[in-house]
Amino acid sequence: MTFFLRKLLLFASPFLILIILFFGSYLYWDPFRVVYGYDDFSNLNVLPSRDYISTETFIRNRKKYNYDSFIFGTSRTLAFRPEEWKKYLNEKTSPFMFDASNENLYGIYIKLKYLDSINVNVKNVLLIFCRNASFREKDMDGHLYVRHPETSNISWIEFHKSFLNAYGNLDFLYSFYSFKLTGKYHDWMKSYIQQSKVSVDFVTNRVTLVDREKAIINNPDKYYSDNNIFYDRGKEQMDSIQRINGKQIFYLAEIKRILEKHKSNYKIVLSPLYEQIKFSKADIKVLNEIFPNKVYDFSGVNSFTNSITNYYESSHFRINVGDSIMARIYTQ
Repeated sequence: MTFFLRKLLLFASPFLILIILFFGSYLYWDPFRVVYGYDDFSNLNVLPSRDYISTETFIRNRKKYNYDSFIFGTSRTLAFRPEEWKKYLNEKTSPFMFDASNENLYGIYIKLKYLDSINVNVKNVLLIFCRNASFREKDMDGHLYVRHPETSNISWIEFHKSFLNAYGNLDFLYSFYSFKLTGKYHDWMKSYIQQSKVSVDFVTNRVTLVDREKAIINNPDKYYSDNNIFYDRGKEQMDSIQRINGKQIFYLAEIKRILEKHKSNYKIVLSPLYEQIKFSKADIKVLNEIFPNKVYDFSGVNSFTNSITNYYESSHFRINVGDSIMARIYTQ
């Protein structure tokens, strides 16, 4: 029996070493910043989960800052600066950016439901809806989109399993450790590593694309000529698909119920995406019926979407656009 156990241990040793190295390196580096607590999520080399960062930052800070005003939506919310928004609200307002990557209605609903459940006073809300993301029925797969267990129905085990699976991806490991060892970024790393500086305000959770905004301000001609990041826009000018169905209508109704329960001052912005495709007439009708006089449509062809200088790339519009939109909807 002793001989058998020795043989088994000898055979299993390489696997045990690999397992120890795998988990040990994961815990040591914590590449996704989900194992330990952090006060600052700025300038991360590894692409992070915005849902986790937003929720974790809120949980850690809410008693200190007493947040009462919230911006919800996809990563396009980065154009709407909380400090700029505050100019149109009460000076004592405490705003917070509660966004997530590719956020859909379900994500917005469960965050509002969570705020309601812990008795947060939701005074002001800015909802940013995107034609190509907000009405997606299912959450996207992958660790970048897994939801924080505090607001969702997933367990912490399931949550961390997503990140362990991502860490075990050979392409990720090669990209991550190549960058760690050499300090050099290569284009083939872009699915896992981010090169440019991205700051995250530790109070408002506001995201700023520091390097990109600086490059555009300093030399816009060079930025847009060097970065081949825009595609030729098609001839379609209005969405032919009705994206708001029964499930989306339910979430919209629940969002409205919670907002009205709190007597929130809220507005809905339909994003001015580079694609220049306007929300379908059917979807606009549904939104206006549920939220009369609350919907501001900036989708389609307009002064914002006509110029590429209003965009960092073909997905995200800049803060000057967000500032202008807030000025319009709060002063007109």
